[in-house]
Amino acid sequence: MEEVCDAAIEEFSLSKREGEILKYIARGYTVDNISKKLVISPYTTQTHVRHIYSKMHVHKRSELLDYINMHRGDNND
Repeated sequence: MEEVCDAAIEEFSLSKREGEILKYIARGYTVDNISKKLVISPYTTQTHVRHIYSKMHVHKRSELLDYINMHRGDNND
């Protein structure tokens, strides 16, 4: 999963913080969990999430997780 996230970070030019948040989302963290872990407000976290969605051309968490899981399957073959 780490490799898939790292590849997505590079492919979609995510910032360092967006990359951190992407990895937490991939691990199943909620916005509130991520906010507490990174000591930032939920509003700030949600803003980063929106930027990730925009850059990766997805509209919701399930689409993002589908992308990660689809590419994770590619790495396991």
